[in-house]
Amino acid sequence: METRRQYKVYQYLRQLERKIDGMGEIAKKKKTCVRCKTVYEYESEKELSKYFYKMKDWYKNTCSSCEKKEHSEKYASGDYNYRKKDKKKYDKDVTFGF
Repeated sequence: METRRQYKVYQYLRQLERKIDGMGEIAKKKKTCVRCKTVYEYESEKELSKYFYKMKDWYKNTCSSCEKKEHSEKYASGDYNYRKKDKKKYDKDVTFGF
């Protein structure tokens, strides 16, 4: 019985948290991308994960489209050094664990 009560209390708190607006629809939460300033509305964590990459228990501040653009710009030329995080190319004698 105690778990059922806890669940009902949980549901009630969730309902208060969502703040039902005058039309009877659930008000959506908003998160803004830091780079492109686009505002994304979401109701659940699943919806939010469509727009932002999840890191352990938090979401990045940049949307996935901005992350993809940055990645393609950074790695397009092929001279980005993954290990040193700079534009210097690898030496010819560098091996990657082989």
